[in-house]
Amino acid sequence: MKIIGMMLTWNNFEFFRCALNQALEFCDEVIVVEGNHMVTKEYPKHSIDYTCEQIESMRGHPKLTIIDDWNFTGLNNKIQWAIRSTYTKESPLWKPGNWIIQWDDDMFFFDDDLKKIKEILKNTDHDTLLFRERRFAFNFRFNLLAEKNDLFGHNMQKIKEGCYYMPNWKLHYETGELYSDVLNVPEITYFHYPYVKPTKRMKHRWDISVQKGETYNSRTKNMWDKFSWKKDEDIFQKEREFRTIIGGKGKLNIYNSKHPQALSYHPWRFINDVREVL
Repeated sequence: MKIIGMMLTWNNFEFFRCALNQALEFCDEVIVVEGNHMVTKEYPKHSIDYTCEQIESMRGHPKLTIIDDWNFTGLNNKIQWAIRSTYTKESPLWKPGNWIIQWDDDMFFFDDDLKKIKEILKNTDHDTLLFRERRFAFNFRFNLLAEKNDLFGHNMQKIKEGCYYMPNWKLHYETGELYSDVLNVPEITYFHYPYVKPTKRMKHRWDISVQKGETYNSRTKNMWDKFSWKKDEDIFQKEREFRTIIGGKGKLNIYNSKHPQALSYHPWRFINDVREVL
């Protein structure tokens, strides 16, 4: 049993460098695709924040496959689908019985949980594993924690004969049906920081969403700019706005415990409001 990790990244150096190191520890191969899917004068194709330098410094790592010269065109979601479909199937590990995980460049697990996942993979007959998500915004405290009976988001899926990706980025059986043999693993939580980014980087996220036709994101950006609090507990009075901004399910809470070990030296872990980062 082998594990492929697929990681897409662009201008997310502070999280990416930490996520890549953890993914390389867990996976047998990590496919890193660097580049922006919405190339404009404002958003160049390649990162300008040390991401490319980090990738170049690791070129030659025995577990790392680097894709930084791709030419897919179209809307962002279609480009991502083409990337995932193309480069996973080019992997020598794309074989029935192996597993694949879509590993975001800002998602992390506790090290002990990764060991538990490998034990589950050895013993399960299911073809999909779902974990709980803790999704953060503004800092390393404010988050939504998925309910145990409502898991969603990133998962691990087993490669089966004839399976393939659809534009929802999830594997389908050879028959065309979405994978359905799911094992929920609510005791394992992955920590996700998609909204712990400077405003300039968040603007790119919303511009991409608008490109996909999600025009409500103009309103979301305004909420992001105006969201404020004096003490942490104030966020419970603004739960509706917080949920609109973060776009996730789960229980709103304030997390003041440990974060995954891979983030031990992240420079923003004690910042109150990441919008202050330039």
